Amino acid sequence: MNTGKKLLEKYRTELMGFAALYIFVYHVVTVTFYYTFDAHPFFAYLVRIGFLGVDIFFFLSGDGLMHAMEKESLKVFWLRRLSRVYFPFFVGGLLQMFLNRLTPLEFVKRITCVAFYTETIYSLLWFVPAILTIYLLFPLYHRLLSAAKNKTVFILMTIAVWYIFEMVFRNAGTDLFGFFNRIPIFLMGCLYSTVKEDGLSIEKWFLALLGTAAGMYSLYLAEFKAVTFVLPISDCGIPTFLVAISLPYVLAGIMEKFETGKVMKILRKFLAFFGMMSLEFYCLQENMIVLYMVRLAPDVLPGVMLLIIFASCVAGGLMLWFVNGRIMKLVRKVK
Repeated sequence: MNTGKKLLEKYRTELMGFAALYIFVYHVVTVTFYYTFDAHPFFAYLVRIGFLGVDIFFFLSGDGLMHAMEKESLKVFWLRRLSRVYFPFFVGGLLQMFLNRLTPLEFVKRITCVAFYTETIYSLLWFVPAILTIYLLFPLYHRLLSAAKNKTVFILMTIAVWYIFEMVFRNAGTDLFGFFNRIPIFLMGCLYSTVKEDGLSIEKWFLALLGTAAGMYSLYLAEFKAVTFVLPISDCGIPTFLVAISLPYVLAGIMEKFETGKVMKILRKFLAFFGMMSLEFYCLQENMIVLYMVRLAPDVLPGVMLLIIFASCVAGGLMLWFVNGRIMKLVRKVK
């Protein structure tokens, strides 16, 4: 079925669902099945690189924000994204405050994203402060990009300059590089939005597959063989860059090829369900780990624990998605 959309845009929701589930694997399977990693090294590898889900989100966000800036005013752009992101983030902060017994000041610093920059990016759901930062600054970058004679060259030059910036400050001793290393991935998503695409090209698909294979092998070297790739936090630099800009195309190509099959239809609906509430699903995971692992872990089998956390995240995420949708509608009416 040809919808007239480019490949990644056509399967955007399903790809977001895949990324959300992979992040869940990284967060939850790591703590529920930690003892099996030595016995099953391939299983350990797949779980250990689950942070790739975040990189895929950054790549898809670049493409999505480029389209949004072309259709929306600056005020609407900021309002829509803030109303979409902040409520699940705030709820995640509330849960963390009660579970970790934060002081009111600690809570405020985390939900205002101050702790993200002044303490550690992992203070509270680090992806949300990171993407909010991008939302805030992207309109300025988009204005500069719009004035460029060649958008492709401008984006590639920005990526090159950013990597030089990272090289200069790579010994700064800050975990902000966990966010900064994703900026080139986001910019590649912006680049994808400017490229014309006529259907599924088998040549491009195989090229993307090679990029995924190279990135996955590089991640194996970084995670298990202590191989570094120049940039700080190497597994969030070159290796994840390769995977994040290629794996979505590989997956979308598979969905396009087998689109009419019954199994693929079911799989796409399953992925789209999680893509629909990907943010809400993400914002609950770490809190559910704390809630159940601390209280039930000694008395519950790992598989049962995993199912309990998964069911809680799905039910809570769906509820958050429903409420958040009503809040977004109210904000738009007020606007």
